[in-house]
Amino acid sequence: MGHRRIARELGARSRRAAVAASLVAAFAAACEGGGTRDIRATILDADGEPVPGALFYAEAYDDEGAFAFLVDRAGQAGEVPDSARRPLQIAWRASARIAIAAFAPDRPPAVLRDPGRRIETDGVLVVFDEAAPAVPLADLAFPFPPGTVLHAEAERPQYAALRSAFLEAIRAQVGERGTETPREREKIAALADMP
Repeated sequence: MGHRRIARELGARSRRAAVAASLVAAFAAACEGGGTRDIRATILDADGEPVPGALFYAEAYDDEGAFAFLVDRAGQAGEVPDSARRPLQIAWRASARIAIAAFAPDRPPAVLRDPGRRIETDGVLVVFDEAAPAVPLADLAFPFPPGTVLHAEAERPQYAALRSAFLEAIRAQVGERGTETPREREKIAALADMP
């Protein structure tokens, strides 16, 4: 066998090994619970009335941080997605948790954060209730660390309304307390610097 033929054969073997390794990695991820999770929500005011047009946000995260997010608008009955036949789907891992926020004009944001993995995402109620304790929006990962894939995605034009809603709501939470945490300062600066 000539040297060139041996080199070609070794190259083909290493390509096959790389493909096999990626298939094994994909299988391992699937075994760890990778995949998607259905999300359906209803957004209501404190009186139980729907809030049509409310902006809905969800992020999936684990101990390493956020790894997926989605955004949608509520329909006339406050339902997300506006046609509840097919759920939204978010990337999911076995160790994942969910954080949800809803935004509407002249209302403080409604925020649900799930460190204990107790929120059932298929049928979650999100209620704008000014009497409820405020969950700091800065606890959520959005707009994500600069240089990450999620940050680059969050900069896309279709998320302009979400960036604006987050920025306005974080500023309002800071204004209500009269103090700004370092994390809030960082989020405000990051959101203000985005297109």
